[in-house]
Amino acid sequence: MTFPIDFGKTLNIVAINSSVEKWDYQSPWVVKAEYEQIHKEFASWGEHVQKVVKLLDRPETQAWSMWYMPHAPTFTTGCVAMLGDAAHACTPFQGQGAGQAIEDAFVLESLFAHVDTPEKVPMAFRAYDQIRRPRSQKVAKTSWDAGELCALRLPGVEDRSEDFRENIDWRMDWIWHRDIAGERDEALICFNKLLEGGSLETVHT
Repeated sequence: MTFPIDFGKTLNIVAINSSVEKWDYQSPWVVKAEYEQIHKEFASWGEHVQKVVKLLDRPETQAWSMWYMPHAPTFTTGCVAMLGDAAHACTPFQGQGAGQAIEDAFVLESLFAHVDTPEKVPMAFRAYDQIRRPRSQKVAKTSWDAGELCALRLPGVEDRSEDFRENIDWRMDWIWHRDIAGERDEALICFNKLLEGGSLETVHT
């Protein structure tokens, strides 16, 4: 996958090595990439890919270890809550890490506009968890799937070009077209329900 960055001054190249089954380094998660290994991984690919891979023969080329974070059963306990990567870290294949943190902050800010006593803090966090956890964890799961798609090993798609094109065309729609203001309103409904002594349904993700 290639795309321009820095206002077109730099070409970003993402080459997914699907043959690596474990990360041999104890730390860090980002290390210097070995060009010979990259070249070997893509040796059977076509001429266009070979030209792109050749651009990676540079000392600054890096290898990143990508990890899937298991879903947390909750984002909050008492007066403590997690948001952003602390709650739902995801791989970068849908470009949603920062976006999901912003959505978290928007919902929390909206809830805390109605918090005027310490006793209401856990209720605000529970309402936030009720609304934000299912969506953000789905984004994390589908981001991992998007990486598998780009590596041509997503079950049901693999390297079939038509299936790949169809999947890539629709997979982001549900993320982009979410009614974020509606999500805020749903969180406020949950918060008010808790204030009135009600309970929330258990959310399974």
